[in-house]
Amino acid sequence: MRRVSWRAARVFGSTPPTLTANPVTLRQPAEKDIPAITVGYNDPDTIRWFSVPEKWTHETARDYVDRLVPLWWAGGVEVVFAIADDLDSYAGSIDLSVRRDDPAVGEVGYFVLPDFRRRGYAVSAVRAISRWGFEVLGPQRIQLRWAAGNDVSGQVAARAGFATEGLMRQALMINGKRRDCWVASLLRDEVV
Repeated sequence: MRRVSWRAARVFGSTPPTLTANPVTLRQPAEKDIPAITVGYNDPDTIRWFSVPEKWTHETARDYVDRLVPLWWAGGVEVVFAIADDLDSYAGSIDLSVRRDDPAVGEVGYFVLPDFRRRGYAVSAVRAISRWGFEVLGPQRIQLRWAAGNDVSGQVAARAGFATEGLMRQALMINGKRRDCWVASLLRDEVV
């Protein structure tokens, strides 16, 4: 079995790619996205379902784009893409992070801004980042977890080809509170 080292930037590659995922494109977050990123991380649904550590300001979003996203890429820890529509407008964010305890497992997280929801953007983005992850990074499994009650995320996982495995009790930390969550996975040999 091939040993995969996720802890080196060379694993991700020297330059973050742009992924086509009709009807969206996955690209690196850019300075022009900062106002939309600020809105996205302050959206009540994003705050409710994800662990947003603080109120996001223009400066917080700028630090995310200019420093954190490149740092995570360079460290081989997490890949972050902007989800962009056909006009290259920022519609949301998607990431593929590395499980520290098991480098053969990746985990996808995402959100879509309210004006872009229910258009299939999340499903297309999850499929694209998963395909890229399996091809480039080589994990055996990619998983997606969502808070119990967030039924839309469960639908996205199913439509993206992930198999729901079950409920994990208090396995997700959201805004300082332990929450039950569902987990679904996609295995390397299941990607079409």
